[in-house]
Amino acid sequence: MAEAKRSWVVECDGLASGSGRYEPGPSGSHAPAYTGAFVERAITLYDAVGLEATIACHNTTGSINGQW
Repeated sequence: MAEAKRSWVVECDGLASGSGRYEPGPSGSHAPAYTGAFVERAITLYDAVGLEATIACHNTTGSINGQW
């Protein structure tokens, strides 16, 4: 499943160096926020890779998280 990640890249003397961290999201115990975040991630994935790849991602057992 796609997750939000904040990344930084710095160029120095012709070399690029990068770092990043994953952003914490709402937990499943807060259903409205968790559902909203899930939908936002699906839209972001769709914008990045298109319909077929998004459907393929969400049709895997790895995309399932309990009732979600």
